[in-house]
Amino acid sequence: MRPNCLEERSTWPGPSLHTAWGAGQAPPGRSRQQVSKIGAGCVTWLGRVTDNELAALLQDSLCLALPSLEEGFGLPALEAMALGCPVVVSNRASLPELCGDAALYATPFDGDAWLDAFVSLRNSAVLREQLGARGRLRAQHYRWARTAEIYLKEMARLDGLPAPVETAAIAA
Repeated sequence: MRPNCLEERSTWPGPSLHTAWGAGQAPPGRSRQQVSKIGAGCVTWLGRVTDNELAALLQDSLCLALPSLEEGFGLPALEAMALGCPVVVSNRASLPELCGDAALYATPFDGDAWLDAFVSLRNSAVLREQLGARGRLRAQHYRWARTAEIYLKEMARLDGLPAPVETAAIAA
């Protein structure tokens, strides 16, 4: 069994595997110093990035990897899917519900599964295109306007008020 994806960079097929971490975070069970030592030369600490920088990074990436143990909603995965960036996510918390069939899944502690997912994406343009298309489609279900409409309808129902007029009806 491979001990850790970062330690496997020498067996990565093709160009080097590079990992970018934001805001000084490190994967579960690892400190920033440990990750830097293990992944010397293939880990980039980005810190905070602007929305435009994030979009450019996602559009130029093989995938977004989100090995969360706990996830409130999964906004990073949703942002990546909306841009057509394939996602590899944890099979825990809200991520399977959010991503559906638009993602590859791995358990957070199984480095083999994560590396296998990355290699599958690296080796298959068809898989990357399929996940990108599914992700864009899936992300359309999560629009702020739709969320606001659902929220307002539920609040009106709880208050015993008539449902608010739908946005589509307003535009007509």
